[in-house]
Amino acid sequence: MKNFLLVASCFAALSFVTPASAADDTILRTQAGVVQADSHTVQVENSLGRVNVLAVAEGFGWEWTLRTRDGTPTRHETYAQECRLEVHEANGTLQLRVVRPDEHGGERPSSGLLRGFLSVVTLGTVSSRTGNVQSDLTLKVPLASGVNVRNRFGPVRIEAARGAVTVHNQNGDVNLADLA
Repeated sequence: MKNFLLVASCFAALSFVTPASAADDTILRTQAGVVQADSHTVQVENSLGRVNVLAVAEGFGWEWTLRTRDGTPTRHETYAQECRLEVHEANGTLQLRVVRPDEHGGERPSSGLLRGFLSVVTLGTVSSRTGNVQSDLTLKVPLASGVNVRNRFGPVRIEAARGAVTVHNQNGDVNLADLA
C-alpha cells in the first residue's frame, strides 16, 4: 500500500510540472576572445553544452556563453559565478577548458537520493542546481588548424576544417561537415 501511495503522489506532482522551453533561456555570463592567425592546433574541453567550431579564412575568435534553461537565473547564479574558462595559448596551440565548481573543489551540487528520484519523476524539473546550467562554446578558427574537442552532454559541430580533427563526445550528437 505504501508503494502505491508513493507512486500515486509522484504522478500527482508530475501533473503540476511543466518542462522548461527554449524561451526560458537566460544568459548568465559570456566571455569572448581572439584566436591568433598562426594557431595550428585548437583544443577544446567542455561539458553540459554545445561546441561549434567553424574554420574560416579570417575573423578568428571564440565565445563562451553560460546560460540557464529554466528561466530562474538567481537559482544558478552562484554556480555560474564559480564556473570559469581557462584559456592558454602558446607555441601555436590554443586551449579552451571549461572548469565547473565540482571539478575545482567548489561546492558540490546536491545529489541526495530524494533529489535524484524527484529529478527522474519530474523529467528533470526538480534537479541539482547545476542541472539547467549550459556551457556553450563557439569558435572561428583558421582553416588549416587542427581541432581536438572533448565534450560531455551536448552536441559538437565542426565545419570546414582542413587540419586533423579529433572528437570525443559523450551523450551528444557529433556533426562533421566539409572536412578535408
